[in-house]
Amino acid sequence: METTIKLQYPVKLASGKVLAEINLRRPKVRDLKNAQKNTDAEAQELALLASLTAEKLTTEDLEELDLADYANIQQTFQAMVGSKKPTNADGGVTGKVV
Repeated sequence: METTIKLQYPVKLASGKVLAEINLRRPKVRDLKNAQKNTDAEAQELALLASLTAEKLTTEDLEELDLADYANIQQTFQAMVGSKKPTNADGGVTGKVV
């Protein structure tokens, strides 16, 4: 399953291609393991996100994105893996109180 993310600010890659959208697939454990071979958290995140792109983007390609577009990619990833808790209308976290 892939999710398409339309970029607000298309970017021209080193290859000359203009990138207007990115397709992310759901991550697997092996993607995380491979990304963790990097020594710092930022490099790990870039490697993980790059590995999930159908366009076979590099970490350098991702570094060229506008920060608003990159934040959107991060939010999409977090929603994919369920690391963002859904909120109700007043901003409180939803779910059962124990």
